[in-house]
Amino acid sequence: MTTPDQPIIWRIREVSQQLGLSESTIYDKINRRSPRHDPSFPRPIQLGASAVGWLAHEVFDWLLARAAERDTPADSPPATRRRQRAKHARAAVTPVQPAKPTPSAKPGAAR
Repeated sequence: MTTPDQPIIWRIREVSQQLGLSESTIYDKINRRSPRHDPSFPRPIQLGASAVGWLAHEVFDWLLARAAERDTPADSPPATRRRQRAKHARAAVTPVQPAKPTPSAKPGAAR
């Protein structure tokens, strides 16, 4: 049993379940060499030789910060920029002209 002043430590499975992220994605978020690295993601605590855990309140704080980012209007969020680029790319494409019909064979010509 934990008391309010005792930290709650989650292992990777609990973090994965709470966030809805795969275990590999969580490890990518803490790996500085990964393209999915997120420097704001909580760092794990070494529990043993090969065991790590995360403080539950740090994971919750990270999640709340993500929700706050979502709720804060930005100049141009990344998803909006992607949609705008796609829209401009579609507009820049010139429409394809229909192919001209091929001349038909002359009547009476040998086939």
